Amino acid sequence: MTASLIKASEKEQKALKLMAQNINLLTSVTIKVVQTANTWQNKKVKKTGLCVNLFVKAAKLILKDKNSNHEEVVKEGARLITALQAAIEADQTMSNLKGKIKEIQFLCKVA
Repeated sequence: MTASLIKASEKEQKALKLMAQNINLLTSVTIKVVQTANTWQNKKVKKTGLCVNLFVKAAKLILKDKNSNHEEVVKEGARLITALQAAIEADQTMSNLKGKIKEIQFLCKVA
């Protein structure tokens, strides 16, 4: 469902504006997914990566828009990075998500 909303935001300015206003909600949900990844057992890295990728796609769209609040994306990206780092420290099988951390850090520097 979130992927559909992000896709709709590519074409609809109003949807993009609403997504930008609610990026903190998307981040909070993604952080909760990261924190509860153990419930997926063997597929936790893959499914967590897919959820984090939704944040990355949304952030890219928001950052493309000159009218959006880029500072909010940077702040939320930092929150997500902190959660990912904590998950990696707690479980080394999650270390594949280091690439997502680097991607989010790059997006935050570009903003």
